[in-house]
Amino acid sequence: MRQKLNAFLKGKRYLIVLEDASRVNFLNELVRTLPDASNGSKMILTTRSMRLPSKLQRASVHHAVQLRGDNESWALFTHSLKVNISQELKDATIEEWSSALQQLNQEQQQLWSYTLSRINEDLPLGLVQAEDENETPEDVADRYLITLIGKGMVRVTKNKLNGNVKSCLLPDALRRYWSSKALQATFLQVGTNTKSESSLGTGMIRRLTDHLDKGDVSFDHIHGDRKTISASVQPLYREVVSFLSFDTQEGSKPGEDIGNFLHRCISSSCLLLLRVLDLENVFKPKFPEALGKLTRLRYLGLRSTFLDVLPSFVNKLQSLQALDVMPQPSVGSSSTLRVLVGLFVDEETPVTDGLDQFINLRKLGLTCHLPSSQQEAVVEWVQKLNNLESLRLKSIDEENQFWDLDLKPLAHHVNLSCLYLLGRLKNPSVGSKFPHSLIELTLSGSELEEDPMQTLDKLPNLKVLRFLANSYLGKNMGCSSGGFPQLQVLKLWKLEQLEEWNVDEGALQALWDLDIRSCKRLKMLPEALRHRARLKLKLTDMCSQFASWKEDH
Repeated sequence: MRQKLNAFLKGKRYLIVLEDASRVNFLNELVRTLPDASNGSKMILTTRSMRLPSKLQRASVHHAVQLRGDNESWALFTHSLKVNISQELKDATIEEWSSALQQLNQEQQQLWSYTLSRINEDLPLGLVQAEDENETPEDVADRYLITLIGKGMVRVTKNKLNGNVKSCLLPDALRRYWSSKALQATFLQVGTNTKSESSLGTGMIRRLTDHLDKGDVSFDHIHGDRKTISASVQPLYREVVSFLSFDTQEGSKPGEDIGNFLHRCISSSCLLLLRVLDLENVFKPKFPEALGKLTRLRYLGLRSTFLDVLPSFVNKLQSLQALDVMPQPSVGSSSTLRVLVGLFVDEETPVTDGLDQFINLRKLGLTCHLPSSQQEAVVEWVQKLNNLESLRLKSIDEENQFWDLDLKPLAHHVNLSCLYLLGRLKNPSVGSKFPHSLIELTLSGSELEEDPMQTLDKLPNLKVLRFLANSYLGKNMGCSSGGFPQLQVLKLWKLEQLEEWNVDEGALQALWDLDIRSCKRLKMLPEALRHRARLKLKLTDMCSQFASWKEDH
């Protein structure tokens, strides 16, 4: 068939139109089959998937279909709906439909609510599947998110500098629809002004949030002086899968309230399905030992809680994958933990036979206050983290100033995409052995004496590069032709000795965002960058000569 199609089209100008072409294997075969299209032949395809063969990605022009507005969406919906709607309901108004729903009796409403909540109970864990055994849950989530964005079901509101999605939202019509469905299924609970336990009926809360609002149905349960959770209230909290507290009051009461509430609930067999517990900014929460029963807990957020040590129950959290702490905790071992950030490490922090038991981390953020002689344990621990994707290391002294930062080559960390280093690099040559997987690199206080551009420009996937205060102490920088093929964002901040920056033709071809700040000895932009039409240039606190040069050009 491929040979026949190729022979039929050879030497002809053709136009091929494919609708809903989403199978990558089929498209790959088709691209290989088609003859050379240099004669002006075209192929138009519509697809709901952004996963296209690489050859099509490079040689095609993409047009993303815009979502319809509310009026257009409603017109299309009603038009489609009326095709199969009975004649007597053809002109029914929204008010009439709403009235019909409200006429359901209490038993029918409870039946629907219970049925939908059962559907929600275990579906999220198996809703998405890995394509192969090496695909991590984070990779699966990214893949599905990109698919939803490509289909217009999720809208990106902000991207990170490295191109990844930072924040997103549902289109308004979808948000309203799914919010109403979530309320019906008690997937989420909106606070009401009632405090009566009897009015709660058989409702259940899936996501619990404490906003310190006395009108919320859960306010008295969390902040009251009750010693137990009454039998009539227990069903409310048995299905909770996430609990977030925004109690940022000063003093000991917030921590005591949270601790008492958790103890009462767990003692009453509530909150046992909890997967997310985020207590950021709650001052020193008093954790009951019973928290060790939360065997499904995956995320524990304790940032800025001012805890001196983590309670021993952390060792019992068999499913814990992310621990966000601040500062100086003492933690036990966990083979499931993937994220550990906000950690302060000093001479009293157990690293050997302590922190180094966390060997499956994918994201690590440390602030070290250690003499050089004691950094070896941290260095060796980092070397063992073969799955690491993001690493953030800071080394500071008693006055929070840059301190020596010891680090061994990271070339074997083939999954590492984001690296942030703050401190004087004891081994400057480590920069020549960064992994090719790096997408984002930030250096601060590194005090490099040799031009780092000469080695970093070989990184094939680097998109974001930041040289912050005192990262480079030399007078000259240079970018060779063909260097930094993917670099899009470059920041040069507070390089006080930098006088000259040379960029060869053919370097930095993808650069579109250049931010130069407080490089007061640098007098002009490299010639190769002066006429880049799409380059966004930001200059802050530069010498007067640079400012006058910019005005002239």
